Amino acid sequence: MDLKKKAAKVNLILTKIYPDPVSALIWHTPWEMFVSALLSAQTTDIQVNKITKIFFTQFPSVQDVAKASWDELYSILRPVNYSRSKTSYVLEDAIRISSEFNGEIPSDMNTLLTFKGIGRKVANVIINDVYKAPVGIVVDTHVKRVSNRLGLTKNSNPAKIEQDLMQIFAEDTWEKISHKFIFHGRTICIARKPKCEICPINMFCDYYQGLVKVS
Repeated sequence: MDLKKKAAKVNLILTKIYPDPVSALIWHTPWEMFVSALLSAQTTDIQVNKITKIFFTQFPSVQDVAKASWDELYSILRPVNYSRSKTSYVLEDAIRISSEFNGEIPSDMNTLLTFKGIGRKVANVIINDVYKAPVGIVVDTHVKRVSNRLGLTKNSNPAKIEQDLMQIFAEDTWEKISHKFIFHGRTICIARKPKCEICPINMFCDYYQGLVKVS
């Protein structure tokens, strides 16, 4: 089947199952999403939400963070993986956003990529979820697994996977397709022992058909 047709059919079915998927990260302002997305690398969303609930209570705004000491921030952020580096990133980014951007989070990819701890995945999360103006597709471990099993890409590199998905999914689906894949990856297309028999898109899945072998 043509990959664009497959992508359209997969999206249609997943939309019925996950009609309005949103990020599992809890945020209320662009700055809160910026920090949450930055912290989420190599750390579960559940853990991040527990930490940010405390963090944003103590430091409500980007200006509050910019004025804080590294030790004050680290005392809260310590439970995340790579906490020392992430604490430095959050502090440096807060100072720069306060001084150079008047406390506003940039909305364009190139500028976001100049911040500490912000790679393309995190930048995509911010642009997609905060500004609703996607220029790409978020590729995390779930999106990588689901797209490989479906045979929508043969790549393992997230950047290359994103480019492959952007070629076959209509642009107006970019904002939500990663959330649909993430929910599907967490509930059915799990890493170990995927629930293939009850998967509503197994008829389009190369993994289920035995055409690909990916974990």
